[in-house]
Amino acid sequence: MMKTRILSAVLALGALLLPAAAAAASVSESPMEIHPADPRPPAGGAASWLYRNADGIAVLIQTNGLDEASYTVWWLVFNNPGFCASAPCSAADLPGNGGDPRVQASVLFATGNFVTRNGKARFGAGLAVGDTSKALFGPGLLSPMGAEVQVQVRSHGPIDPETAHLQFSTASGGCPPGGCKDQQRSIHLP
Repeated sequence: MMKTRILSAVLALGALLLPAAAAAASVSESPMEIHPADPRPPAGGAASWLYRNADGIAVLIQTNGLDEASYTVWWLVFNNPGFCASAPCSAADLPGNGGDPRVQASVLFATGNFVTRNGKARFGAGLAVGDTSKALFGPGLLSPMGAEVQVQVRSHGPIDPETAHLQFSTASGGCPPGGCKDQQRSIHLP
């Protein structure tokens, strides 16, 4: 029952965020896992669902095990994962780390939100083909059906009213002493 509701939510999110496409669409589910930079795993049931069609992608994340803090979610898009040094692709495949330029990797802002004491959160976002308006670098999403897509949940620490607008929309905005921390990620292979 819960899985049916989540799948319905993902399909609805995809329909709202992406125009209808003549090509087939797909939905994949992937567990949220600990990020190598954070030692705490999410509790059971944490996952993301990725909707793909020829026009773009949309994600719904349902997770837990987070601190009470402000968070951003980031797209890591590897348009040509066959050129990655390993499978799945990793940070070593990003241009700034000497990755193969044929990967055509991008990192883009997806969304942001505040997580309360219970540590549970839902995030949703969409990304259209060629949209680089929120990119840190790279060409954006070029191949929705063939790209490896990773979503990464990043903590910006306790909410700070003076920098909240940065905590919810930038990679390093409002970071506490010691910096922002990548806490969870989910990997969707093509």
